[in-house]
Amino acid sequence: MSAYLALTHKVADVERYVGDYIPQVLPLLQKHGIDVLVAHFGATAIEGSADSLIILRAESEEALRNFYDDPDYAGPKTLRQSITSDSNMVFAPEFALPG
Repeated sequence: MSAYLALTHKVADVERYVGDYIPQVLPLLQKHGIDVLVAHFGATAIEGSADSLIILRAESEEALRNFYDDPDYAGPKTLRQSITSDSNMVFAPEFALPG
């Protein structure tokens, strides 16, 4: 069953996010078999205050954890955290109807 990572945040420096962070993180997502389903700046927050939304899909939560905990992600993660605020990140399994 697939697992998802949802991230919302405010991006203070879009130029660095797009020009520095994304080129560093894309190869790591590929390395861990993670698909980008949504990546949008200027998302409309109905509740809360995020202005970007990222949704990733992997084969399992373990794959998402392996990406997040990958030592090669430490630098890009620090960069992302330094140019964003109000971040919320969650892992969730694919929804399955009970029964």
